[in-house]
Amino acid sequence: MVDGDTWWQYAPPFSHFEDFADGLTGWTPRWANTTAWSAANGEAVLTGAVGRRLLTLDALGTEADVEIVARVKYTTADARLKSGLAVRASGEAGNETGYIIGLMDTKVYLARFVNGAYADVANAPATHSAGAYSWLRLRVEGTSIRVRAWADGATEPDTWGIDMTATTIPGAGWAGLFGSSDMAQQWDIVGITAEGGTAPKAA
Repeated sequence: MVDGDTWWQYAPPFSHFEDFADGLTGWTPRWANTTAWSAANGEAVLTGAVGRRLLTLDALGTEADVEIVARVKYTTADARLKSGLAVRASGEAGNETGYIIGLMDTKVYLARFVNGAYADVANAPATHSAGAYSWLRLRVEGTSIRVRAWADGATEPDTWGIDMTATTIPGAGWAGLFGSSDMAQQWDIVGITAEGGTAPKAA
């Protein structure tokens, strides 16, 4: 027989799969332009004016060690981070903190906000184009942060495009979807895990 303390020790990590069949139920818009988020045809959709927009998963709460994977798409290429993801996020519009990734030109970019101040961190080549789905996976664990991107229909790579140490934002925060472009952006599959788990691409 397993006592309560032992059961808790071996409890599986938090894991969530989302296909937006119920719209944005269980998700909270944050930072700028919170009314810019909507759901349609099984996708989370971001439109409207340029701004730092964030949509976070309520059930996760705040966690430091998180992995998030998503299938993403954008309608038009521009010079802003699009169809991205965020971890260790906190703050309000104008005072944002968190690590973010997003697609731009021929790369996937890792960046950060600290009390509203933006800084590029790293980038890696990525295959993506307007109107076509791509995949993103972002993992942060302790001081390790890893990113990979790949085209929909291709095999997910075994290696990380970005694999580095990052110590600027050590604490827990929200995790979810990020976009700053005013082009329409979509996310139709999202998986999130905490505490070292692998985020799922299917239910």
